[in-house]
Amino acid sequence: MSNLEELRRRVVRALGEGLICLFFTRCRSWGDERGESDYDFIVIVSELSGERMFAMREAFSNLSGLSICVLDVDDVRTMPKAEFLEFTRSRKINGDFGYE
Repeated sequence: MSNLEELRRRVVRALGEGLICLFFTRCRSWGDERGESDYDFIVIVSELSGERMFAMREAFSNLSGLSICVLDVDDVRTMPKAEFLEFTRSRKINGDFGYE
């Protein structure tokens, strides 16, 4: 994935109003990647549904080298603090949910 803006557009188009926040995370966002490293993203949606998961699958069906974790707001509220801290090392590329 050479263009984060293109990925952002695909997620916004697929999820519309259901998208709360999109993060670029892990080694590539931190500058610690190796050649074979995936591009890792966290997508936070208002509510998970089959329709939203299908839309995400369709949006990325022709791309490889991506790892995308989709969470809804209830997942974020109940996740262990250690996992939540990963957001502080991630780069927001769309939206906000006020974790800072």
